[in-house]
Formats: sequence, C-alpha cells, structure tokens
Amino acid sequence: MAQHYTFYAKVDRTELNKALKQISFYDGKTRLKVEAAISSGAKRVASDARRKVARDTGALRKSIKSSFTKKNCTGYAKAMSPVAHLIENGVKMSVAKPKRKKVLRINARGMVRYTKQAVIPRRRPRPFLAPAYEANESRIIDDIKKAVRP
Repeated sequence: MAQHYTFYAKVDRTELNKALKQISFYDGKTRLKVEAAISSGAKRVASDARRKVARDTGALRKSIKSSFTKKNCTGYAKAMSPVAHLIENGVKMSVAKPKRKKVLRINARGMVRYTKQAVIPRRRPRPFLAPAYEANESRIIDDIKKAVRP
C-alpha cells in the first residue's frame, strides 16, 4: 500500500486573508473570478516549483501537484514526496530510530530493508516551493484584487 506525504508552505498574508474573508459578501460572478484567480495561482506556483526543483531522479518533480477547494476557497501547491521537506529546508545530520517498533522498515528502489536506525546525511537547503510562491505572490494578489473590483 503506497503512502502519500504532503509538504506545503503555508503563507500568511494579511492583504490576501482580508480579501478572502470578505468573499462571502460578493455576488456569484465575483466569487467565481476569485476562485479562478486562486486556482490558477496555485497551478502557476506548482509549475514554477517543478521548474526549480532539483532533478536527481525526477520523482520529486513528478510529486508536485496543485489543487483547489471551493469550500474554503483555498489553493494548494504541494510536494507529495516523503523527502520534499528535507530538500526544501535542508537537514542537519540526524539519526532516525523507530518510535514503537524494534526496527525501521525502509522501502528503497523496490526493495524492503529493515534496520535499527537510519542516518540522514547533512544537506544544504535547496528550496523550490517558497521561491515559486514568492515569484507568483504579487500576481496572485493582483488577480484577486482585479476579481473583486466592481
């Protein structure tokens, strides 16, 4: 059974949050425009993140997805790979040990291995999601502002 991991960067912008909280006051056409702006913004962020990510095997690049939920009008650009946060933020050398079991189960390249601990080597950060959002942030905000203008 395949596990899915999600890594996303949450951005707190007062301007953007203010506009989103007021969305219920707008008519249907305006709400649809705002939803389209947020959805397309999430797609642009995911696309830029795919271009910026390191390409050792291409698995991380393929795991970057975007989605949109109408219920709370939220767009997501996320990396579904279990190592995405290690590449985005970097890692100090650490040792992973099992919490409840005696050994760790590691699925690597189609092989299952068991070990008492795993050493995660030190890596410098190679951000891809944060720079992708920062590159598109002003355009997303401008698109939302255009959508709510009468």
